[in-house]
Amino acid sequence: MFAQMMTQNEATQKSLEQINKNKESAILDQQSALLDLQRTVDDIARRLKEKEQAQKVQPE
Repeated sequence: MFAQMMTQNEATQKSLEQINKNKESAILDQQSALLDLQRTVDDIARRLKEKEQAQKVQPE
């Protein structure tokens, strides 16, 4: 009975470790996606600012 409980406990522990690894991986993927989005937004903001400054220098 004890050996069976220990085996079940080990299986549960391995399952939980795998779940944690999957969650960590998902979090890292989301972090990467957010950093990419931040870079894209920063790039768009920079381009808009440059365009605005160029229009001030050369009015149409």
